[in-house]
Amino acid sequence: MARTPHPTRHHGVSLVEALVALVVVAFGMLSLVNVQSTMRLNVDLAGQRTEATHIATEEIENLRLFDAVQTGNSSWDNIASRTVDPYPQASGTGNTSYRLVRTVSAASFSSHKVVTVQVLWTDRTGTEQSVRIDTVVAGIDPALSGLISVLH
Repeated sequence: MARTPHPTRHHGVSLVEALVALVVVAFGMLSLVNVQSTMRLNVDLAGQRTEATHIATEEIENLRLFDAVQTGNSSWDNIASRTVDPYPQASGTGNTSYRLVRTVSAASFSSHKVVTVQVLWTDRTGTEQSVRIDTVVAGIDPALSGLISVLH
């Protein structure tokens, strides 16, 4: 019986296969860097939106608690629209400058006021962003409404 020669076996990886693998890994790494950059931008925007919502809510609550109405010659009728630019941040550590625009108008019913609070800022990409809250605020001092509930 005659012996058949064994076919030549290739061991290891060829240069072409290694280059293809390197290109695939490089594209994967580039896409990961892009995803990380997008996520960082979105987290930054979410933080700014949270801070803007906090500013708008605080402004409305100050009106409801009559913090904006001071003793003396100021009254509920004197609460008016205003713009604060830049809005002073409590922490002082933010990297964003906010602008608060409060619009107050008399409601067509009783002694209520329609209040619109809008907080505006420019994000890292230069896009204008805003948060807007609309509400109706009663013209009754919260201390008086609490007193009425105690008397009943």
